[in-house]
Amino acid sequence: MMNIEDFIVGNVFTTKKCGSVKVIEYESNTKVKVLFLDTGSEQYVTLQRLRSGGITDKFSKTYNGIGAIGNTTTKKDGKFKNSFLKWRCMLKRCGDKTYLKNKPTYQQCCVSETFSVYESFEKWFDKQVGNGCIDFELDKDLLEKGNKIYSEDLCVLLPKDINMALIKKESTRGQYLIGVSKTKSGKFNSDCRVGEGIKIRGLFDTEIEAFNYYKINKEKYVKELAEKWKSKIDERAYQALINYTVEITD
Repeated sequence: MMNIEDFIVGNVFTTKKCGSVKVIEYESNTKVKVLFLDTGSEQYVTLQRLRSGGITDKFSKTYNGIGAIGNTTTKKDGKFKNSFLKWRCMLKRCGDKTYLKNKPTYQQCCVSETFSVYESFEKWFDKQVGNGCIDFELDKDLLEKGNKIYSEDLCVLLPKDINMALIKKESTRGQYLIGVSKTKSGKFNSDCRVGEGIKIRGLFDTEIEAFNYYKINKEKYVKELAEKWKSKIDERAYQALINYTVEITD
């Protein structure tokens, strides 16, 4: 007499959201091992959920079309983990069409294969300096200027005030050099933010003079932030901030 295992193992079932699965092992009605044919991942499910098609693949990239959870959880003590919030925000910057329409500077950004799976991102995140600080933000281009890839090699966690100091706001800067605008009188303003609501300004006859004034003040401010946060940030981030320079091409 054949048992249920003989009927189940080897059969292919269709899920509602994650393609097809093949049954590769049967232990009981509450422990059936399946292989997701699209991703190659395996997991145990119940026979009831298998038949209903209600199972989901933890490695299916359902977050903004580029991210998968993997074998981990997104919450601790009923609240989303800090690492998950940072991961979800990163994926939004790279794959959310509405966000990218409003923030065009992120249109060329992408995530590494490792970072596309939250399980891997979480392991990386938990080893980073500053991982316990809710207001620290994920930065991708301090270590390598102009970098567009969120990856385990080039990302660091930075305090909000450092991250804000590094933002260029290209969509609102106009046609002149960074930190420079032209007045109705024909002179050039230099406008450098050095803290919340605090700016250093100057008025000059030429665009290059205004840029140089901005450059001096911006670099000075970034170095001050480096010293302020030295003991709480990654050593690589500290060195990058100390060596930070404003280029005329920025």
